[in-house]
Amino acid sequence: MRVLFPHTCRVIAYRDTIDPVSGVTKQTPHTLIESLPCMVSFRRSPEGEREDGAVVFRQGIRLYAPPQTELPPGCAVEFGGRVYRHSGMDASYPSHTEFDLILEGKA
Repeated sequence: MRVLFPHTCRVIAYRDTIDPVSGVTKQTPHTLIESLPCMVSFRRSPEGEREDGAVVFRQGIRLYAPPQTELPPGCAVEFGGRVYRHSGMDASYPSHTEFDLILEGKA
């Protein structure tokens, strides 16, 4: 397992909580998986796309995790000092599960 997934990441989900003072419902983070074995790959689109007169290159980020790993859409994944958002698309295979991520910011 260590060879296929040499790194670990933290998975953070969000749940609705009601502020007792204001009564406002807000999303609060909680750790879903503290140390998920994983591997992350980064790829860039070979051709840029034009947006508002500028050429923009997109980066694809894919998280590889053990088989039967389930991540809720919209959860956050902390890896390498950065936070990524799970896009909600995944692919399951007998040897692993793949998740597409979007860069969100620094941890």
